Amino acid sequence: MNFWRSFGFYTPSPIDNILERDAFELEELLAEDDISQELNSHNKNLIAYLSKPNVLENIVRYVTEPSYHADELDEAKRKKYGSLCADILALEAWTIADGVTQNEGLVEKLCAFLEAEPPLDPVLAAQGSRIIGSLLKQKPAEIIAYIQSRDNAVQHFLGHLKSGPVMELLLKLIRSDDAVVRAGSGTGTVQWLRDEKLIPQLVTLLHPDQPASVHENAANALCEIAAAAHDSSPLLSDLLSEETCLEIFTHAFANPSLESSALKYSLPLLSVLIEHAPTPSGDDAPLPPVLSMFQKHIAQIKALLESSKGSPTTFTFGELSPPFGFVRMKVMEICSAVVKSKYEPLIYRCFIEDKLLTTCMNLFFRYEFNNMLHRVVAEIVKTALASPDLALKTALFDECELHKMIAVNGMTKGEHGLRRGYMGFVTDLSAAIEKEAEELQAIKDILEASEEWKFYCANEFRATKKLLYPDAEESVQESHRFSTDEEQGEGADNEWESFSEGSRATAAAVSAESEATLPDALEGAEIEGSDGADASEGSEGGAAPMQEEEVAKAEEAVDSEKEKAAGAEDGAKEAGSSMEVEAEASEEAAKETTPMLPEAADE
Repeated sequence: MNFWRSFGFYTPSPIDNILERDAFELEELLAEDDISQELNSHNKNLIAYLSKPNVLENIVRYVTEPSYHADELDEAKRKKYGSLCADILALEAWTIADGVTQNEGLVEKLCAFLEAEPPLDPVLAAQGSRIIGSLLKQKPAEIIAYIQSRDNAVQHFLGHLKSGPVMELLLKLIRSDDAVVRAGSGTGTVQWLRDEKLIPQLVTLLHPDQPASVHENAANALCEIAAAAHDSSPLLSDLLSEETCLEIFTHAFANPSLESSALKYSLPLLSVLIEHAPTPSGDDAPLPPVLSMFQKHIAQIKALLESSKGSPTTFTFGELSPPFGFVRMKVMEICSAVVKSKYEPLIYRCFIEDKLLTTCMNLFFRYEFNNMLHRVVAEIVKTALASPDLALKTALFDECELHKMIAVNGMTKGEHGLRRGYMGFVTDLSAAIEKEAEELQAIKDILEASEEWKFYCANEFRATKKLLYPDAEESVQESHRFSTDEEQGEGADNEWESFSEGSRATAAAVSAESEATLPDALEGAEIEGSDGADASEGSEGGAAPMQEEEVAKAEEAVDSEKEKAAGAEDGAKEAGSSMEVEAEASEEAAKETTPMLPEAADE
């Protein structure tokens, strides 16, 4: 700003003209259209004026008192001034934040909306939460100290949990720098929230009798607490306790239907809790409470995955009845988190003995275009394959028959012969299975005994690998190149054998093309001919030149190869007797291709 002023490129705004006067009112600044722009550019003179104690009092009253100056201003202007004053107080300007926090009366007025009876005015809740959140960021110690000094502060927050802005303010309070810095010492915000029974009160709000908005906000708050907490956090300890886990599962599965909002919003929370469960210290390590509850509810979890309720939904690829849905997707994510927990006995019992893995794989193949589902199921399988537990690995094939499911569905084509949507993940899983078979003889024996798997590997999987990894095929060929003279001679024989096979394939392709072209020619002749006899004659007359042309091409190819053979023979004579055998073999290979020509002509 000063640079442009110094060189005469700056045009003073009406705000600057007002500030240069000896006397003016706050309303004159609020009436100017440029005030928002000047606030965002942090006009120093403007911020210095707005930071004065008497001015701040008027600004706070515009935000907290809906009737302030109601007799002097119309309703529209009153709302405009209130919104501008909220922007001023939420501005990240140190002098304004300092001026507000030094006056406890102003902080009390700004926080008063939290102690009001629900429901809150949406505008007041949004403006008040935004202002307190900004002050909490700039002056955390002062704002937290004031909130802690209020009676029943946590209850007031939870009483307005239907309000999204209030919930966001609570999360900012939990994530505040002051809370993070002092949480490790067992004092400060985190310990205070624990003493106020924040976690038990939030979990109680997951009861099925509460409305969906309360379920959503309570679950989101608990997820944020778990995500932001470190391992020694008192709040995380409360969340992972047996009492808390039991209550969460009880609320979630009190009505285990896809329409239950308590279940819908509790599932992401359960995934987070499983991810934060302690890793096992040994084979006989006891299950954490959250995994123990999962095991007890395995029948209900499996029933949810197998549920067929839901209205049909039309997508670009067709109709799904029912669609997979949000709830079942979250249940699948919980299953993935359980497998990653590394508690092998639990995984074996739930996924192998209770056939949970079979259910997951059936859904994997049923919803062929749901790549989010495919990703999660693939993670489950690959994590189980990477387990150090040999019994768990072999059970994937012995009892679940994972390889057969992949082989059978991998060979199945979609509509119009197209590849199915899960084939990328099937290829990835097949490669992981092959890798495990190379390392474990037990798995290799199981795969070799499966006709389905061998057929799949020899056809679909092999073709896919050739497309995905052409360089690997070339590297294999490079590794078989010959380095000695004798090997080079043998290589020449192999080349001619390869050519002979290629010639046969060419002739066969010519015959097949002739057969494919003939019906089309007949059909075209029937359309164009005046009667059936004429059409028949026309088709024969049109097909014969076509066959002769193709046969002529095949003869030219054979003649070209004979010339090559003759050249090889001449070279062999010049090189000596060591190359005569090679020339003879080349001539014999060329002769082998000639008998194909009559067959092609007959076709």
